[in-house]
Amino acid sequence: MIGDSIPSMEQVRALPYTTRVISEAMRLYPQPPVLIRRALEEDNLAGYTVAPGSDLFISVWNLHRCSQHILSTALIAPLAMLSCDRAASLAMFTTS
Repeated sequence: MIGDSIPSMEQVRALPYTTRVISEAMRLYPQPPVLIRRALEEDNLAGYTVAPGSDLFISVWNLHRCSQHILSTALIAPLAMLSCDRAASLAMFTTS
């Protein structure tokens, strides 16, 4: 479909399966695999008090493999997202 040219947005939109494969690869191998955030003020996180200035390490790698949110955590399953709307499917990859 694309050949040697750089794909246009219209061509990319016409490749939903390829888009889902790339999204699944991003879920399994997120960049960066760990996020670090600093608390600016005191907060409560799941019953734990977080003091201002505390560094929080968030394992995106583990979140993307959490069986509470992802049904097939270790497998690449691009067809699983075909029935989802785009916003919902992209929300699982949000890292900011």
